[in-house]
Amino acid sequence: MIIFGSGDRLIRGEKLGGFQCLNCKGQQFTALGFIRHFHLYRIPTFPVSKRVAVECCQCKERLIRDEFPAYIANRIRENIFNAKNIAPSFIGLLIIAFILIAMVLGYSFNQAQLERYIAKPAINDIYIIDNYEIFDRNRESYRYAAMMITRVANDEAEFVLSKYTYSKSKGIDRDIAAKYMPTWGSNSVVFTREELASFHQAGAIYDISRNGSD
Repeated sequence: MIIFGSGDRLIRGEKLGGFQCLNCKGQQFTALGFIRHFHLYRIPTFPVSKRVAVECCQCKERLIRDEFPAYIANRIRENIFNAKNIAPSFIGLLIIAFILIAMVLGYSFNQAQLERYIAKPAINDIYIIDNYEIFDRNRESYRYAAMMITRVANDEAEFVLSKYTYSKSKGIDRDIAAKYMPTWGSNSVVFTREELASFHQAGAIYDISRNGSD
């Protein structure tokens, strides 16, 4: 699969005259513009060069560079390389920008949601956590775990911990989405909202699932 590369896009312009074809002596031509662009997955991302030519309407011979008058070349550039014709060469760049904006907005929304859930904890909330950072567990075990709220009182929330740990945080997300809930242990732990907020600020809380949904 070709991930990136470059390619040319041909733009046909107006009819021209006033000079002779070197091949057939014809005097009517079609203006041509070529925009070379860098592409990702064959989607034009940004232009890297532009050049002009003319094509004989009679024999289809193409004249380039110094084979026709310079004032004709300048006229072709002005008429063909306008904003409307160049804009499609930036499609890939626009797509990348939209993806990055969507990622930033999605991340911001998720962080705001985590803050709301931590500020107002609810029974059965499931936290996906960094097991090392919160509990300083043995580094030989997997890093990610889950804990579920079983009681909320005043400024505290009581949790039970999952019996198993995971090598990737997305593994817990997948199990929750598939309604395959973690198996919970019998021991519990209590954290204040301030402690939960500090865990979140430290990046130790990756996600919170409420009522089975993110």
